[in-house]
Amino acid sequence: MEQSEWNFPKPETRTEATEKQYLKHAMNAYNACYRALGRPPTPGELIHDFASRDHEHAGSTIRGRRLGLRLYLDSAFRDGTLNKIQYVGLSQVLEGGPAPRPRNAPKRGAAKKRKAVRDEWIEKLLGHLAASTAPDDLFLHDWIVFTLQFFPRPSEWPTAKVALFWFDRPPMWCIRFVNGKHSNGRAHGDHRYLALARELHDREPLARFVDEVARRVWAAGSFERFRDRLAARLARVCRQLRIPRLSLYAFRHKGMARAKYQMSAVEVAYAAGHATDRTATTHYARRRTGAGGPDPVFSVPESQLQKIRITGKATFDVSPRPALGTSAPDMRP
Repeated sequence: MEQSEWNFPKPETRTEATEKQYLKHAMNAYNACYRALGRPPTPGELIHDFASRDHEHAGSTIRGRRLGLRLYLDSAFRDGTLNKIQYVGLSQVLEGGPAPRPRNAPKRGAAKKRKAVRDEWIEKLLGHLAASTAPDDLFLHDWIVFTLQFFPRPSEWPTAKVALFWFDRPPMWCIRFVNGKHSNGRAHGDHRYLALARELHDREPLARFVDEVARRVWAAGSFERFRDRLAARLARVCRQLRIPRLSLYAFRHKGMARAKYQMSAVEVAYAAGHATDRTATTHYARRRTGAGGPDPVFSVPESQLQKIRITGKATFDVSPRPALGTSAPDMRP
């Protein structure tokens, strides 16, 4: 389902920055309708779907999407996709809804992902899982450990591959992830490659874990079902240990916070799959929560750093300790 192939019109009288913001908001509305229908929506279906989503988005989100969809209707009317009656009718529907979420509504999605994860919680959790004989606990232990080291999104683990890659000379042993959110321009490309450190002589545990993730997702029938089962087990263990409930995503925050303490903003942005060096500053756990973490087990290939857009607004531009070298790890098969 290639949702990102929607050809959104670019108005000639807007600045480039404003166009990108409108594109982002309108594309999100389009993708939401696409997922609901399972196919590309018509202009009428798109506008009615947007207007029917009462109490789903904040007022600022609704205003942004309405502006983007207004441009879409204007373009569709100019190129003859909509006649005047259709254009006026859909414009009225667009302006009429939806109703915003109440300010006191419960947090959801990214807003409820715990960003500050204490080291003592992780130590207690990993110690319990390592000693447990319950099914899936050892796998959950490895999930946490490797997520702290490489901090992918949970949905990116099934896409991982450990192999010798030849995009540089000499070749590098890397773990490769398919970047999430690359379809809407929020990633630096389709893939990212993290070169395994010289200290990681034994690649087999990581390779076995990647294979086990793929096997479990296939056995569950979908990633969503696999993720929900693993998250439910994590919640039960947290309750048993009397520590705050942690989500699978929380370990991405913690791993990124540790990386911020040891790598440059550009390196962290690439390793996280972001398009700019600012995203990790504004949306993820603060750098200070990663103090005292272990050294990273990967480096970012020098040739890949040019993919990151430098904004100059990241707050951790200088690493207090030098990051791993970007030369190829000495790991020959």
